[in-house]
Amino acid sequence: MQLTIKKLSNFQPRKNLPAYTSNKRGESLFLIGFAQILKKILSLDKSRKHIFARELDLNGYGIADLIILELKYPPNLNRGNINSLRITSFEIKMKDWRKALQQAFRYKYYSNRSIVVLPNENINNALKSLEVFKSLGIGLWAYDQKYKKIYKFFTPRNRKPLNQKAKQKAISIIRNKFKLPIAV
Repeated sequence: MQLTIKKLSNFQPRKNLPAYTSNKRGESLFLIGFAQILKKILSLDKSRKHIFARELDLNGYGIADLIILELKYPPNLNRGNINSLRITSFEIKMKDWRKALQQAFRYKYYSNRSIVVLPNENINNALKSLEVFKSLGIGLWAYDQKYKKIYKFFTPRNRKPLNQKAKQKAISIIRNKFKLPIAV
């Protein structure tokens, strides 16, 4: 199963950095591998449709590495009820879980859930602070590239975003990129 994930942003902030610091190919490959496994898992739920996208750039809230827009299936796309649409944002980091946590917190303004994903071999330091993730309502998952397995240490419940207008804007960006007939 080939997975293609559309980029929502043409802006690439790492192009502002010197070439030796802007190489993020490892993180990009990690993200694609993670997304492929997650897509297989989510495809088992036939009652929902999941739209995957990369790099949602919502001004003032950072750039989420991966987002999933979840629609009830079959969807009633013209209803205009954004509460039936759920956004899960993922911040992927290879090592720096603290920075990932900060970024993931910003995504809570427009997402129903926000989750940090680290390589399984680098999860131990973050696990020592699992209570911090829980208190902030940020998920903590690990992905093992070698065995293609996702470990879910904490997954927050879906909640209302902190800013409904920001969620509307995020859905509008996704809708326009994928040409979805979703009324917001």
